[in-house]
Amino acid sequence: MGHDLDVEIKYSKESRPLGTAGAIKFAAGYLSGVSDFLVMNGDSFLELDFCRFLSFQSGAPRNNE
Repeated sequence: MGHDLDVEIKYSKESRPLGTAGAIKFAAGYLSGVSDFLVMNGDSFLELDFCRFLSFQSGAPRNNE
């Protein structure tokens, strides 16, 4: 899934509910060496132009700049 769109999708399933921040911390191992990532919860729905969002994000100043 995602290969047709040239994206890599990884799923992280916790053995017990960890809450939003806990789930992101739990998935940190998937982010090693990754500078940009998008986290979405399975129970979230939004209409978003991801290409436009990523284009905006890539042009936005970083926290360390």
